[in-house]
Amino acid sequence: MSAVRDRGPVLHYGPDGTPAVYRAGRAPERLVTRNQLRAAGLSEAGLKPAAWLHYSPLHGMCPLYERAQARPIRPLTDRQRAALAAGRLVPQARREEG
Repeated sequence: MSAVRDRGPVLHYGPDGTPAVYRAGRAPERLVTRNQLRAAGLSEAGLKPAAWLHYSPLHGMCPLYERAQARPIRPLTDRQRAALAAGRLVPQARREEG
């Protein structure tokens, strides 16, 4: 029997300079998903994916972004906070009418 050889963290590099595709759990620490950026208080707005993460055998892929290039999330304005608060009150009012 032949031993299974480790192919490394990169599944493949795209043609014409497109980003690399990494295996799940094998991407460099500097590359993070959108959810990881949000958890750190950062935004991916304006960034192009630096690479892709292949996380599922059924071709599940998500973009990876450079943590150093992400910018802080802008705080909500007073109008945005008021709109969010008003939107949360609407479902409660409908339940009371019913």
